[in-house]
Amino acid sequence: SEEDYLEDKHKEHVIAAFNMVEVGALTQTMLMPKIRRLIRDTDNPRRQTESAISKVYSLKGRKVGKFSFDDNKMVIKLNSAAINEEVASSIHQMVADALSKL
Repeated sequence: SEEDYLEDKHKEHVIAAFNMVEVGALTQTMLMPKIRRLIRDTDNPRRQTESAISKVYSLKGRKVGKFSFDDNKMVIKLNSAAINEEVASSIHQMVADALSKL
């Protein structure tokens, strides 16, 4: 039935939003607005955005950070103990160079 279809569709969005919270791509306070937006975008295909991309960085089997990218922002979080100043400077330079080409 249509009701079952809608429930399945919404369940998918709820799971996607919770996964974004889990990897740090979404704050808990933005959970419900994100779910509403995912539902709205599905109901209006012209407003659809790319789904979030999330990656976890590991070093020697331990999680040291995460990368997320969605329709609003890109976030890279790294444990400062896992990187040195040279790596931090290199990441900053890469971002600055990429932005200067836009």
